[in-house]
Amino acid sequence: MMLNFALRLPILRGLSQPGINALSDTTFHRRRHFLTFLLCVAFLGATARLANFALEDAETIWAAWNGAETESTFEFAAPLHSSRYRAQIHDRQNQVLASNLDVKVLCHRPGEVSDPERTARVLGEIIPSANVEILTQRLRGDRAWLTHEVSPLQQQKIHEAYLEGIEFCDDQRRVYPYGALFAHTIGFTDSGNQGLTGMERRLNLQIQNSATPIKTTLDATVQDIISVELERQIQKFEAIGGVAILMRANTSEVVSLVSLPSFDPVNVVDASDPNLFNRATKGVYELGSVMKPFTVAAALNDGLIDVGSPVDVTRDIIINGYPIGDFPGTPKGIFTVAEVIEKSSNIGTARIADLLGPERQQHYLRNFGFTRAAELELAEIASPLTPTTWGRTQTMTIGFGHGISVTPLQLVAAEAALVNGGVYRRPTLLSTTGPHPEGTRVISEEVSALTRSMLRRVAVFGSGKNANAAGYIVGGKTGTAEKHEVGGYNEDARIASFLGAFPIHEPEYILLVSIDEPKPQEDTFGYATGGWVAAPAFARILEQIGPYLGIERLSVDPYGYEEIQIAATMAPEQDISPVITATSRSVVAPAATVTQTNFIESVIVGDDTIF
Repeated sequence: MMLNFALRLPILRGLSQPGINALSDTTFHRRRHFLTFLLCVAFLGATARLANFALEDAETIWAAWNGAETESTFEFAAPLHSSRYRAQIHDRQNQVLASNLDVKVLCHRPGEVSDPERTARVLGEIIPSANVEILTQRLRGDRAWLTHEVSPLQQQKIHEAYLEGIEFCDDQRRVYPYGALFAHTIGFTDSGNQGLTGMERRLNLQIQNSATPIKTTLDATVQDIISVELERQIQKFEAIGGVAILMRANTSEVVSLVSLPSFDPVNVVDASDPNLFNRATKGVYELGSVMKPFTVAAALNDGLIDVGSPVDVTRDIIINGYPIGDFPGTPKGIFTVAEVIEKSSNIGTARIADLLGPERQQHYLRNFGFTRAAELELAEIASPLTPTTWGRTQTMTIGFGHGISVTPLQLVAAEAALVNGGVYRRPTLLSTTGPHPEGTRVISEEVSALTRSMLRRVAVFGSGKNANAAGYIVGGKTGTAEKHEVGGYNEDARIASFLGAFPIHEPEYILLVSIDEPKPQEDTFGYATGGWVAAPAFARILEQIGPYLGIERLSVDPYGYEEIQIAATMAPEQDISPVITATSRSVVAPAATVTQTNFIESVIVGDDTIF
């Protein structure tokens, strides 16, 4: 027998049963089905609103501080059940990063409280944070739960008050044994035990329904070392914050992610506290010269240059009336491509970017992950800022790290692809026992090897000397970018970074150290650039975590470069200039040893019309 589930509708004006008025059967059924559809839509809308209501306090706090216009949104799954249970979260050594504490919450037996007003007043005296009016309403309702966790002392006083119908229910509270150390990665929950930030929010459903602990790629020992050294450098240079990320080069597993300042995840008093901002994944910045190796690698991969190609760095580039120049004191001359990276020449890198052109540059930036939001198991993920108009000027300035703003996480993941043989893999915080993703090839293995060699030269001969921890065969790049503001760039506000890999000949790890708005210091000769600020912190971190990670110290440089002792009086690094300024720079005389002058005709100079 077929059952008829059609809704029985009342007779409405203009709509009657067939045969009563002149409306045809077809018209009647059409209108009836339309009204049925409207009722279903209204019902579904109400259901969705009720399902969302339990998370509204979390959404309110989230919106208050998570702000920004660069937000990349994800769909956050709702829990399958109302249980307050949450799985533990562990680091890769099975140290507990998040767990649950059994607590008691105040409840009542509905219908058994004869005097709700008096009971609420007494409870309000014992629990100062409780609202008496709200307690009164709840005591009259059918829901057992009254307030959140009550302390043992409060429980004792309530017992002694002999309040009719009042009891205590079992509950769980989320706790974080490492406090602020993992606040930006693990995150925290709201009063309803729903994930509000970090992994707690991004993996809310998985954490609620997992029968076993969630194992991450993070390492508490490494995180602690990096956090201490980063804080030390922030304080020394009177900076406003900093970021450090350690990632495995061949799997893109995040071993440590530090954003300072941090916060206490169990005592978030002010939802607008700027310490809640995750600089590593939510902040987008122009990161300056650390972007230069990507430009060179792209041109090498397309066969436009080789490491020995001569590049004209004898004069500033004038484009659209504005100069692109180098950091004051940078030698002028005819450089090889390898020397352009070693000496961190904006002019030379801009010329190489010009060879690529806008379309090829965008192709490589896209494959390196710079033009889309990074994929990571965190709620706080920002999208990069790219130019709306991408012409020749933008191509040249982006080539040396200005005109595109990315997150530090994007930069580290791209660096892994640059040095690991040329394969990009999505970064992850989740440990896996299965095979790692194959990834996407960005550049050839040969180009990756050539790039590693150039990055090693930066650490031995160039501006990265202070990062060259003895025996660990560091390769990397300094970067110092002036922060963009309305109307131009702020010369007194910069981001100083060192992005490196170790050991660079067979990379196992990528490490980024970045300091936000460092101030010049006397012992750095008035400089606050990447080589003076971030590189020393990189070396100190590596010297501590190297033995723990099992990185072997070598007595011989595999590249055969002569090790240079780092002296306190080393020449200041030369890796930055503002992207384009309205004021021209004085042209420094060419270096005394100009090389490859016999190849002037083949020098990469670009189109003379731009001068």
